[in-house]
Amino acid sequence: MSNMQELFDKLNKSQQKELLSMDPKKLLQEINNRLMFNKMAVYKPYQKQKDFHNLDIKERLFLGGNQMGKTYCGAMEMAYHLTGLYPEWWTGRKFTKPIRAIAGSESAELTKRGIQRNLLGDPEKVDEYGSAAIPKDCIKSWKNKDRKSVV
Repeated sequence: MSNMQELFDKLNKSQQKELLSMDPKKLLQEINNRLMFNKMAVYKPYQKQKDFHNLDIKERLFLGGNQMGKTYCGAMEMAYHLTGLYPEWWTGRKFTKPIRAIAGSESAELTKRGIQRNLLGDPEKVDEYGSAAIPKDCIKSWKNKDRKSVV
């Protein structure tokens, strides 16, 4: 099943009807927008990532080579816990109340380029906030390093 079909199937009947009545150009734009700003809805973990997510223990370590999906897997897990929006396949630890969490790296620059980009989107492009693991509609506000509200 395609990502678009899965997204469509998750909509209620009135939302499906609204989409199907749209002009084809507008419909494509809406589909692209939904895919861009809700990565959580289309995340398909590899088996090792899924096994990691589904471990029901407090502390875990995910080891792997370069560019194997470790950071993205961690970002998706953080997004699930922060939003409480767990996928159907999830059998790992679930939080039933809001949580406080922190994510970081060896330096501010590595945090910005790595985990921040994977959680929220490109920090240099305000219009792309919400284009990563945490869906745009789950982001209430965003402050830059000067503590100025951006969103």
